[in-house]
Amino acid sequence: MKLKKAILLFAMILTGPFVLLFCLLLLNSVNPMQWAFLTRFKVENRSGQDIRITPIGTRGDEGRKGRLPVYMIPLPALPSFRSGHYHLKNDQSITIWYDWDDVNFSEIAVRAKDGSYYEFIVDPNPLQNQYHPPTSKYFVIPNLKTLSIARPQIVDVVERPDRMGIYYVVLLAGIIIFWKFWREYKKIRILKTANSTGEAEIQD
Repeated sequence: MKLKKAILLFAMILTGPFVLLFCLLLLNSVNPMQWAFLTRFKVENRSGQDIRITPIGTRGDEGRKGRLPVYMIPLPALPSFRSGHYHLKNDQSITIWYDWDDVNFSEIAVRAKDGSYYEFIVDPNPLQNQYHPPTSKYFVIPNLKTLSIARPQIVDVVERPDRMGIYYVVLLAGIIIFWKFWREYKKIRILKTANSTGEAEIQD
């Protein structure tokens, strides 16, 4: 019994950081400083075909490309499971919330039905006047023939795994494992208390 209790306690110590991280995530979701940098924009598809879009941002003086830090809703401000590959039928639109702190919204990567990539330029000079919200909050994707073929660095960003979804899965798994260990640990303590009480009654 003592060995099992020690093992469970050690397991809870290992998985405890997942619970702590979840609590910090919830606290940050209602942080006024977080809300200050949240903004939204709308993208409408008028290309004449179904497409998938991924908003791209530019960071740093060297102009590193990456997906925008997208959020589900502004309150609570929780990072979205997905940050790209949004499917838009023709004439369909989508509203996206993102955190513009430390990133300039610079391009929208567009994937056509045949798998080819194009890019819609949002900010032609993303390294200037860093960092700021988008100058426009409404973007219309035109006929794809009018767009430029996506640069390799843009395609590379789009094809990277969506890490936030992976983080959420790992976080959820850690919390579930911690909860199961905690329940087993609690059962042992209750059983030990019951046994101690029973022994005391017998002695009386």
